[in-house]
Amino acid sequence: MKLHIHKKAISPLIASVILIVFTMSIAALLTTWVQSITANQKESVDDSQDKINCFRSNMEIDNDFTKVDSLTNPTIFSARLKNTGQEDISIKYYRVWDNTTEPIMWKITDSNVNKTGIAKGNGLKIIINVSGLTYPDEFKKIKIETVCDGVYALIEKPTTGWREDSALTSTNMIAAEIE
Repeated sequence: MKLHIHKKAISPLIASVILIVFTMSIAALLTTWVQSITANQKESVDDSQDKINCFRSNMEIDNDFTKVDSLTNPTIFSARLKNTGQEDISIKYYRVWDNTTEPIMWKITDSNVNKTGIAKGNGLKIIINVSGLTYPDEFKKIKIETVCDGVYALIEKPTTGWREDSALTSTNMIAAEIE
């Protein structure tokens, strides 16, 4: 006598549904993975483009125009900067030195682009606070830095001394805080 064993298989409809669900799951995972890679590549390209733009940037200082009013509190410093590069730039930090080895670093907090941004080919008169020095009478150097690494203006005290200007006011001074 023969035993007949009846094996049941899943119906073709259920098999098709399972196959479609499996395929869609794999497609969703691949889509997420590709979007992640694309986003990372876009970020990398944007960083590279920023570095290229910074490479084409340059800033110069008009030394004849620098002035200081050390009689006020805070001490006010004024300078005229010119963007001689091929890209717009903006000021991010400035460092102030006296006779100590460590400079005082000021981070610009002003969101007014008219005070901190310099369009290519244009100049900008800046007024900044340079108080907080250990030896204010020995204020000897200031470095104005942009958002681009390596693009800055370094101003050193002339041998004849800073040009004093008691008419300087803090009206258009760039907001900044010691970092």
